[in-house]
Amino acid sequence: MDATYYIELAAHVEPRRSIQVLEAYFARSHEPDLRGEIASVLVSLGDKDRQFWNLILSQAQAALSEAPPDPFEKGQSDESPAPCSSEVFLNWAKSHNLSREEACGEAGIGIAQRVRPLAESGDRRVIPILKQALKSHNSLIQLMAAHGLVLTGDGDAITLVIEAIEHAPEDQARALADNLIESDDPRAQSVLHQYSPDVNFPDAHRFRTQRAQWRRPILVGS
Repeated sequence: MDATYYIELAAHVEPRRSIQVLEAYFARSHEPDLRGEIASVLVSLGDKDRQFWNLILSQAQAALSEAPPDPFEKGQSDESPAPCSSEVFLNWAKSHNLSREEACGEAGIGIAQRVRPLAESGDRRVIPILKQALKSHNSLIQLMAAHGLVLTGDGDAITLVIEAIEHAPEDQARALADNLIESDDPRAQSVLHQYSPDVNFPDAHRFRTQRAQWRRPILVGS
C-alpha cells in the first residue's frame, strides 16, 4: 500500500485513534518527505505534540529562505524563452551551486513541495508564514501559499489571497483565483467569476470539497 494513501486512510478514523497510529508511524519513518506528510496530517488532526508543528514549520521556512525566482520568467531577449533560462534564474542557480537542471527542479517542484505540508495542515498558525510566501517571486510558491491560506477558512486569509489576485498578472491571477473554489467565503464566487467566468462554482466547489474531505476530513468538518 502506498504510504501516502495509508496516511490519508488513517485520517478517516476517529482522531484519537488516528493520532496514535500516525505518531507510531512517524517514529518508524526516516524519509523526510514522508515524515513531513505525517506531521502535517497530525497537525490537521489537532495533535498537541509540538514536534510535528515545529517540523513542518521549519521545513517550510528553510525552503522559503532559498528565495527562488520564478522558473517560468522569460529572459529579456527572445533568445531565451525556455523555463529556467532568465538571467535572474541562472544567477540564482549559480549562487546555490546548482546546475540549471538541478535549479529548475528545485524552483519548479522541490521548494514548493517542502512548503506543502505546512500549507495543507489547515492550521491558522500558518497565516503569517504563508502571507510572506504569497509575496514570493516564484509563481508556484504563490499558488501553494494561496492554497494553504484558503484551507484555513480564515476571512483575513481569504482577503490576502484576493488582494494577491488583484495585483497579479492575468494568467497568475487566474491560477490564484482557482484556489477560491474551495472557499466558503461569500466573496469567493464573485472573484473567481472575474477570471474564470465559465466555471460553475457550486458544482466545482462541491467537487473540491468532496475531494478535500477524503484527503483531510478534519479540515472540512472542523
